Amino acid sequence: MTTETPTPSSTPTELTPDEIRAQFELDHPPPKVPTADFSWEIIQLNCYPEVEGKTNVVFSIYWRCVGKEGSYHGIINSNCEVPLVADAAFTPYAELTKDQILQWVWASGASKESVEFVVQSQIDAQHNSSVITPALPWLVSHK
Repeated sequence: MTTETPTPSSTPTELTPDEIRAQFELDHPPPKVPTADFSWEIIQLNCYPEVEGKTNVVFSIYWRCVGKEGSYHGIINSNCEVPLVADAAFTPYAELTKDQILQWVWASGASKESVEFVVQSQIDAQHNSSVITPALPWLVSHK
């Protein structure tokens, strides 16, 4: 019985650190910097009427992020829960600000950067699409 020693079909290529870095950068281009104009909206706040002597205690936020770039747009609608923390500072409902609510949204796991990245991706897909969206025919006046 004869055994053959396998021969490699190709020898490994040795790469310099600069060549490895260059190959990595080709395979993993940096993320595109968002170019759209973004607006964040708070659509609705759900509240408990009373919790431990405090009134209108927010427990849920419905929000929207819209991005516009020329005639293209992207949008995400979502909601998040606001945890009730017994010893946390409490801001009366009438004193809440949009900025404070947005901080709660972004702290809930929907980071500002990640949401805007997804909206920008929606817009970028429209730039590269062969799909059109004409006006609904029954809404267009035919003269």
